[in-house]
Amino acid sequence: MTQHAAHDPKIQALTQQAMQALQQGKKNQAQNSLKKVLKLAPNHPEANHFMGVIAHQTGNHARAEQLIRKAIKHSPEYIAAYNNLAVVLRAMDKQTEAISILGEIIARNPDYADAHCNLGVLYAHLGRHDEARLSLQTCIDLAPTHSDALMALGQLCRSTANLTEAIQRFQEVLRIKPTHPDALFNIGLTLCDAGNLIDAIEIFSELLKSHPGHAPALNRRGLCFQKKGKLTLARKDFEAALQCDNSSNEFRHNLYWNMAHCRMPDQAIEGFQQTQNKRMTTGTLSSLCMLSNYSDRMAPEASLKLHQQYAALCKESTQSKVCRPTPDGKVRIGYVSGDLNYHSVAYFLLPLLENHNHSKFEIHCFYNGFQQDEYTERFKSVADHWHEIGHQSDSELLELIEAEGIDILIDLSGHTNRNRLEVFAQRAAPIQIAWLGYPNTTGLNNMDYRIVDTKTDPAPEAAPLCTEQLLYLPRHFLCYQPQKRAPAITLTDKDSEAKVTFGSFNNLVKLTDSAIETWSAILRAVPNSTLILKSTQLEDEAVADALLQAFASHDIDPARIETLARIEQASEHLDLYNRIDIALDTFPYNGTTTTLEALWMGVPTITLRGDRHASRVGYSILSALSLEQLVAENQQQYVEKATLLAQNPESLAEFKTTLRDRLTASSLCDGKQFAGDFENLLNACYRKKVKNA
Repeated sequence: MTQHAAHDPKIQALTQQAMQALQQGKKNQAQNSLKKVLKLAPNHPEANHFMGVIAHQTGNHARAEQLIRKAIKHSPEYIAAYNNLAVVLRAMDKQTEAISILGEIIARNPDYADAHCNLGVLYAHLGRHDEARLSLQTCIDLAPTHSDALMALGQLCRSTANLTEAIQRFQEVLRIKPTHPDALFNIGLTLCDAGNLIDAIEIFSELLKSHPGHAPALNRRGLCFQKKGKLTLARKDFEAALQCDNSSNEFRHNLYWNMAHCRMPDQAIEGFQQTQNKRMTTGTLSSLCMLSNYSDRMAPEASLKLHQQYAALCKESTQSKVCRPTPDGKVRIGYVSGDLNYHSVAYFLLPLLENHNHSKFEIHCFYNGFQQDEYTERFKSVADHWHEIGHQSDSELLELIEAEGIDILIDLSGHTNRNRLEVFAQRAAPIQIAWLGYPNTTGLNNMDYRIVDTKTDPAPEAAPLCTEQLLYLPRHFLCYQPQKRAPAITLTDKDSEAKVTFGSFNNLVKLTDSAIETWSAILRAVPNSTLILKSTQLEDEAVADALLQAFASHDIDPARIETLARIEQASEHLDLYNRIDIALDTFPYNGTTTTLEALWMGVPTITLRGDRHASRVGYSILSALSLEQLVAENQQQYVEKATLLAQNPESLAEFKTTLRDRLTASSLCDGKQFAGDFENLLNACYRKKVKNA
């Protein structure tokens, strides 16, 4: 560019117009002005630089690099162009070069705040958290109102589970820019991480007042409403989010899950299948896999096919790995879960982890969640190594597992929320096992084993229904740790004329039309009986009314059914069982925690033994207590067993006085014995792998 061109009034005016348009977010207008500048002066540094910035913002990173390098060529001291070149290189995954450029800028201009900010963002992206914090804090020290650095530091804190500071940093951004949408949105996300859904709803609502079309905020508020059981409000938000962005599979998926929570799993499956026909994704298939467990219309073979389709889309790695012995000869076990907090998984995982033999096993917990509570602290206390992986990418998690030398990696999630199955698909560890958290095959060829028992997965008929090799524990596939603060069991005298109360506290998604038909038959057969149903979804009045209407279609007066929403306090929740005489298990997806809680509170549970793992868990639990008389083979027998028990007050009284002691004395609550059985199974897998290596 000639000196004359640099001072040309027309070029100066066009450049000024472009800068103003960019500041106002009018990219097309800015681009038009910059094109006119470049027509007059093709080598104009500012015009090339900002054309490159616009190209970067629109995703054309290669073009952006070309334009910005041209700007630097004709203005070698153009520091802002160097800074933005580093940003573009980061987007192109040229991290080393980006770091080098930013380092040179800082060496020449140590007070250039933007470079420190971009370097901090880059370090955070690479997982170099300490260096990221140092760079971002340096930027803030130089420019206390640098909102980008404050935002990045808040996101860094969130990614490292420092949720309190994360919110503080986002609030600092709001003091600078009171309606900053990203700051408000990130505060909402952080509150969700902490499990503070009510405050998160308030924040998302505040954001939507100033930005009504903010689709991600609508979607996230919908998820909060859904978790709180306000399904109608959630559906409205998901539908509004889709109106703002109809291309989002995430929003559409959440709407379908909303349908499932409203007891419409088959309609949800149909919706997911329609989405899958348009665009195949692992997320869609994983949801289909999960939903297949709830449907009473889908055969096990059809469910298996969905899981195999998921695996095919994952593009599993064929790379094999070998166990690397530790100096002390310990086997390194890694447990991967998003539920290492106050969640039903805790009742079954803690008795194992608390009884592991640490002289033979090195225990790693990989926590893919964010919520921290007293159960999280208990998990931390029994693990040799604790890893927060909630914000780690698949590649970062693979590197971590490799670095820790994990021999046996155990998945506790399957296709439930916050799973990391795509990491297992990439062969993260030499031995990979599915257990506990999911009642079906994962579908992955790289998931070597699945731990079950002979009741949930009888040989040989269970083997064709899963892709993993089945490993059988000698007694049962789980161990239960009851609530220590459980209320006392209330004993009431019942005669043959007394009213009998049935109950089910299972997730409403499990309550199929077949179960409602069967339970209605029981209520008709026991005229003086009532039914208590408790589930988070029953917080929603419309959902509760629809459920009562479903029973009414089978001639059951709604007055005989009491619906209750979630109760936060565990002791109050358990105390409700004192109002119930007989628990009714759902099918084809049985309860697990709910069945054991009922038994712990002296309430016998009627279950139906089905044709797959999910529908045989009740049978497994009751068999361990020698209570096979409570297990039905079909719906008619289910009705008969419940009816006969309701007519036998002596048996109900005996259950009330003996079930807790029976459960306590059983192997179901023997954590030490279970851990020994579990470790023997793992040792056998390890020895086999080493022998065949």
